[in-house]
Amino acid sequence: MEEGEERKEGVVREGVASIALLPCGSLSGHFIQLPHSICFGLHGTGYFSSVENEDLP
Repeated sequence: MEEGEERKEGVVREGVASIALLPCGSLSGHFIQLPHSICFGLHGTGYFSSVENEDLP
C-alpha cells in the first residue's frame, strides 16, 4: 500500500452470486455464502435520469 492511501476493511465472503437487471430498472439477486449455505437477498429500485435515457420510449 502506498503512503497516503486509506485501507478499506471489510468482511470477505466466499460463495455464489446471481444478479439481474429487471425491465423496470430494478435490481434483484441473491448471494449464497458457502460452506453453510447462508442466503442473502438483494433488491433495489431502479433510478434513471432523463439524460441517460433520451433514447427510451
